[in-house]
Amino acid sequence: VFNVKRGYVTYELNTAQDFYIVTGYEGFEKEIEIQRLYDGLRVIKIADNAFYDNDNITSLTIPNSVEQIGKYAFYSCDSLESLSIPDGLIVLEKSAFQNCAELRTVSFEGNLSGIGEKCFNGCSSLNSVTFKDSVDYVGNECFAFCEELEKKGVSCVICTDISKDGLLSGTNLELYAALARRFSIRITASGGVTTVDDVRRLAEMKLYGAILGKALYTGM
Repeated sequence: VFNVKRGYVTYELNTAQDFYIVTGYEGFEKEIEIQRLYDGLRVIKIADNAFYDNDNITSLTIPNSVEQIGKYAFYSCDSLESLSIPDGLIVLEKSAFQNCAELRTVSFEGNLSGIGEKCFNGCSSLNSVTFKDSVDYVGNECFAFCEELEKKGVSCVICTDISKDGLLSGTNLELYAALARRFSIRITASGGVTTVDDVRRLAEMKLYGAILGKALYTGM
């Protein structure tokens, strides 16, 4: 195992010498782009604590090659405002983005299967999270920002599952049931609401409302 640098980002070659891991950052740039390949090999992981407590980064580009973001990887990156998780990411570990106080939007684009506990805990500015139904595990206190919104007086949020939106295949009832159980904030469901039965089941969960779009135009 040995470390190499490109710019201010440190990459470590794994013991089998078939991929690289991002292990650290020593610069002061505000916009960071992690390389997809280093010396012809894929970069597949951001290590635990790699960007821990970095106050400079405002935006971050993660390549599709990255499959795992480790524990506390971006913990308390206070200036980070927006984040797009790449298609290749599978695992987002415990507290990866905890206490990123300026983080406002997060978008999971691909096949993420699990979000570790406290992953976005303390992200007090977070107002938009978008993910597909590939996510089958969300850790404890992962989205404690809903509680923060309640504390700030926000009374209603719109939650959209983009993997269902416009497909007329039904909405993500499991997601809305989980949110309804955990939070008292009024939730409006959006994305894939197709039939009267969808609306009835959402009403049984005591959701505040539902948004219908394509289903109305097509007469579903």
